[in-house]
Amino acid sequence: MGLHPSEILIGYEKAAKKVHEELENQTCYTLKSVADHDELLRCMKSSVASKQYGLEDLLGGLIT
Repeated sequence: MGLHPSEILIGYEKAAKKVHEELENQTCYTLKSVADHDELLRCMKSSVASKQYGLEDLLGGLIT
């Protein structure tokens, strides 16, 4: 296509910067205190449930 590899690299670097900027805006909830067991459990349940559906309460309690 006539592109030099350095031009492709510059494009990837620009895309990486843009992704990092947008990632900061994608937060849906911020943990106020990691010492609060209930708040931490509520945040972890969705990620645990994505791998071990049905065991999120048991595993979440053990992890937190």
